[in-house]
Amino acid sequence: MDNQQKPLYIPLLLSISSAVLLWLGWVAGGFFLFVAFLPLFEIEVLYRTSQVRNGKWHFWGFTFLGLWLGNLLLFSWLFAASVLATLMLTFLNALLMLIPFMLFRITKNSIDDAYGYFSFVLYWLALEYLQLHSPLATSALVLGNAFATLPNWVQWYEFTGVLGGSLWILSINILLYLAIRSYYPINQRIFSIYALVTFFIGFLASWMISSQYKQPSEQVNVAFIQPASEESKALPNLAILAQTDLLILPDMPEVEGKLPTAKAYLQAKTYLEKQEAKREALFVVGDSTQSYIQSRFLLGVEVTPLPLVFDRPPFSIWDNPHSWQSQINQTAFTLKDSLKVAPVLGYEAFSGDYLGNFIDNKANILIFFPQDSWGFSGILSKMYFQYACLRAIEQRRAIVVASNKGVSGFISSEGEVIMKSNYQLPEAHQESLAVERIDTVYSQQGDYLGRLAWFLAVALFLTGVVKRKTGGKSVIKAGLK
Repeated sequence: MDNQQKPLYIPLLLSISSAVLLWLGWVAGGFFLFVAFLPLFEIEVLYRTSQVRNGKWHFWGFTFLGLWLGNLLLFSWLFAASVLATLMLTFLNALLMLIPFMLFRITKNSIDDAYGYFSFVLYWLALEYLQLHSPLATSALVLGNAFATLPNWVQWYEFTGVLGGSLWILSINILLYLAIRSYYPINQRIFSIYALVTFFIGFLASWMISSQYKQPSEQVNVAFIQPASEESKALPNLAILAQTDLLILPDMPEVEGKLPTAKAYLQAKTYLEKQEAKREALFVVGDSTQSYIQSRFLLGVEVTPLPLVFDRPPFSIWDNPHSWQSQINQTAFTLKDSLKVAPVLGYEAFSGDYLGNFIDNKANILIFFPQDSWGFSGILSKMYFQYACLRAIEQRRAIVVASNKGVSGFISSEGEVIMKSNYQLPEAHQESLAVERIDTVYSQQGDYLGRLAWFLAVALFLTGVVKRKTGGKSVIKAGLK
């Protein structure tokens, strides 16, 4: 029975299987992502252009269906805010995720299978690089972020960043699929071994890095207060037991009474005036006050994704649209001697490459201030805290997450949760955090894997175009005898 006669329920089941695996990969800690793309690769083989009339349309349709269903499962919690906006967000994100599959199919048909599967890794990494750096895309679903609850698996993020995790996932998917689909038994064994070796190399590298890493002896005492209130001006009756070097206050009303004693204070504030908004961090030492203004914003919540469709961000809690002030340079405040702390506001925390700008300014401790209005039943607030574990590994910096009513806590430079508050409960805590002064390879180089993927992807795609136009013949002659 040829491919054209196969019933449609086969690719439909494959699409649904991929969607469920993508969803499980995020909610269950990343493991299922190692096989999430296998059903989609099988759809591509089922509808090879050379054997099926209009096969490319079936391939694109069922692949898009799997990606969209996966997005719907992952973002289902957003339906409570806006059904239409959630459908559009997931639809557009699935379209973006479809692009690497389309280019992969073109390359595979133009050159050969081996280059085709290799190109898929490049195209996907290029897309994720765009998601991490473009203001018109979301970086929340970069594959490598799925290991946020498993930081011990990916201690090597200090060298590769989160795109290294995506490369790990994609490589194993392809090797496993080639092991399953290869015609020759010897190839099946070889690709199976490659897949297992690639899988365990990640664990071995993480174990070796973790066993050799030593926490610095220099310490700084930091405390935060989580009021769990947007209206009350009185702090919860939670005393900080000893004087601290830095007291961190989330975005909240001006307090009544005296703050606990500290050598320095750092607080996030949001200002909404008419149609202009500003979110900044205020650093107070004695009579001196310094500030930093947020520079990156979350699409759909703080900025409008489609101005012709939405006159305001569809998931915004504010009634009126606002244009946000921003500043170009990232600021690190000097706490004492040469020790610096950096305020990271809202969406800025989702990009490890962006955080490298604070490290360039000699930041030793990172303070994350999530935007509590993102909460949506706490899912995004908890995701924000989990992703902070990966940012800590990438930069090898201790991180404090200071939320008003979400999830706050302390994270070590190894991505280990030292302490985490309860969701929407008033709490106050303090901790001595290690002060790291050595920069990681990733903090210096940023998302170099994404830049390399873009270069190789363009070169490989152009190679396929030239080969297709010339019928497989070389158009460049060296002129040698």
